[in-house]
Amino acid sequence: MNRWLMAALIGLTMTSGCAVGVEDPLPAPAPIPEKKAAPPTETFSAEVEDDSQEADVTLDLPPRPQQKPPKPGE
Repeated sequence: MNRWLMAALIGLTMTSGCAVGVEDPLPAPAPIPEKKAAPPTETFSAEVEDDSQEADVTLDLPPRPQQKPPKPGE
């Protein structure tokens, strides 16, 4: 009996709500206005130098030793 009574009370509370007609005492804050960035006063154009000829780097590494993968059970 107590379970049915609690279920009925919870159901009525959820359908009707506990704070019907209560208004928020504080008004909503004003929205923050969007700020647009000013266009740059100076353009940043320049010539790009081709450094690809200087970037060639060769590494003299010894060859990597070839190892056989381990066999299971050995």
